[in-house]
Amino acid sequence: MEERKNGRVSIAAAIMVMVVEMTAGDGDDGMTFVEIMVDAMMMTVARSILQISRHIIVFHSIHFVQRRNNPVT
Repeated sequence: MEERKNGRVSIAAAIMVMVVEMTAGDGDDGMTFVEIMVDAMMMTVARSILQISRHIIVFHSIHFVQRRNNPVT
């Protein structure tokens, strides 16, 4: 639950940074609100993919070590 809450905070911070980027500058390179939302969703998806792959790697390495220590006879 703690990691989920921190994830929401980081997503909100990323959105706020993007809003600041949108309003800053001379207006030519500003981002629209839709682009900000798409970027935030892509960052969220990328974070979840990284977390899932990290869990898979950890579980597989644990499983591999257990198999190496206890070979099936």
